[in-house]
Amino acid sequence: MQNFPDFIRQNPGMLKQFSLHEVLFLILECPPTKTEEWAEHNCFIHVIQGKKNVSTRHESFSFQPGSTAFIKKGAATVETVGSDFFCGFMFYVPDDYLRSVVRESKEITSSPIPHLFEKKQIIPVESTPMMDAFYESLHPYFTSATHPSSHLIELKFKELLLNIFSNENNRELNTYLLDLANASNDELPDIMEKNCLYNLELHEYARICHRSLSSFKRDFYKIFNMPPGRWLLKKRLENACKLLQQTNLAITDVMHDSGFKNMTHFDNVFKKHFNAAPLQYRRQKQQSPAHI
Repeated sequence: MQNFPDFIRQNPGMLKQFSLHEVLFLILECPPTKTEEWAEHNCFIHVIQGKKNVSTRHESFSFQPGSTAFIKKGAATVETVGSDFFCGFMFYVPDDYLRSVVRESKEITSSPIPHLFEKKQIIPVESTPMMDAFYESLHPYFTSATHPSSHLIELKFKELLLNIFSNENNRELNTYLLDLANASNDELPDIMEKNCLYNLELHEYARICHRSLSSFKRDFYKIFNMPPGRWLLKKRLENACKLLQQTNLAITDVMHDSGFKNMTHFDNVFKKHFNAAPLQYRRQKQQSPAHI
C-alpha cells in the first residue's frame, strides 16, 4: 500500500500543492481511479467536482460535489464513481497542529460536547456559506506563480477550522478533536482495530500511531498482551474464516480483504493453522450440519 502524502511530496509535479507547518494543502485532480492508501495524518477533503467513495474495512462514505468530511489517520480504499473527472481540496493535518488550534479555540472548548459518539473513521462535516467562501478563495493560491504568504494561509486555514468547531452540527468531529487535544485516551487500540485488515507493515502501523517501531511494539504488548505480529495474524485469520463461511467471495478477494500479501502466503498460513486450504475449509464448513 502507498502512503499517499509521502507519494505526493516526493512527486511535486503531479498535483498542485503547498505545505505549511507540515500541513499539506493540495488539489486532487484525477480521472477515474481506485487505490488503497494510508496516511499518518488526519485529512479534510472537500469535493469540487465529481464523485468519490472512500471506504475502510468497516464503513464507507460517498462524496458528492460540495460535500466535506474528516478522514482519520489510517488506511482506506479510494474510488472515483462514474466516468467524471474528479477535483477536490485535501488538507493533511498533523495531530500536533490540530491540538494547538483546538486548545486556542474558545468555540470548541466552551460548547457542551457529548462523549458517546461511535468511533467512526470518516466523519461528515457540515459546510456553511463562510466555509464555502473559504474554498472558493483558495483556488488562486494553487494557480499563482508565486508561493502564497505563509502567514495569510495560516490565518485562513485557522478560520476554516474555527468555523467547523463553532458549528453545533459538527459535534462528533469536535468530540474527537477535544479528546485528541486533551490526550484523554491512547488511540493505538482503536487505530489497530480499525486498520488490522490492511496489508501494512509494522513500521507503517507505528507511524500511524506516531511512535517509533520499538515503542510501538512495547506499548502494543502492554495493551494486547501479545506481540503485534501475532495479534495481526490472529485478526486476519479470524476475518478470513468468517468470509469463507458467510460469503461467496472469491478466495483472492477473501485474501485481500483479510490483509494478506499474496495467495501463496495466505494459503500456507491458513493451512498451518486449520490443516486445510481456504477452499477446502469453505467446503468443509458448508457441508457441516450447521449449514444444512
